[in-house]
Amino acid sequence: MRLGRRGRKVSNRGARRPGAVVVAVALLGLVLGVAAETIETPTPAAAGDPEGNFIATTPCRIVDTRSATPASPLAPGASRSYQVGGTTNGYPAQGGADGGCGVPSNAVAVELSFTAISPTGANGFLRAGPAGTTPTGTILNYTVGTGITNTGTVPVSRSSTPSIAVTNFGGTIHLAVDVQGYFVNSSASRYVPVTPCRMSDTRSASPA
Repeated sequence: MRLGRRGRKVSNRGARRPGAVVVAVALLGLVLGVAAETIETPTPAAAGDPEGNFIATTPCRIVDTRSATPASPLAPGASRSYQVGGTTNGYPAQGGADGGCGVPSNAVAVELSFTAISPTGANGFLRAGPAGTTPTGTILNYTVGTGITNTGTVPVSRSSTPSIAVTNFGGTIHLAVDVQGYFVNSSASRYVPVTPCRMSDTRSASPA
């Protein structure tokens, strides 16, 4: 309740509150089936900050089989390892940015966007995990003739050159991988890797 210019009482019950605007935007997104626009984005924490151990980065290409040396697509059943962090500059040979994408040697996982380019032969999928292991987590599904991108967090090998392994199943694809951010180890680490485990599958649900 407040006073008007002539001393009359004016109700403020209809005044808009910032929180109400945020809720309204979110509800509108749900009704329309679109993502609500982010109103305010937190500033990424500095590398090594124990209170904010996920560090967002500007998207940066770390792998592109079309411009690698040699340039060769992933055939069905092909497994490859790619460097995603550290100071050793093996990035151009795998089609990545010269000097890398700023992922430090102490990274424990990397947020990556995987793109299947020009799939041929058969529909398929891609698995990714730390280098030196057999990947068991599916990161991307693709269909013949349709390029597609998916983003996920992948644990990396714990070495001076953090790396990932990928295995391709099904068809033949060119692959591009872009870094979106990374996790660093700290006493307040928020990222805990687990063995990949399927939580839902409509094909084997009751009813399917």
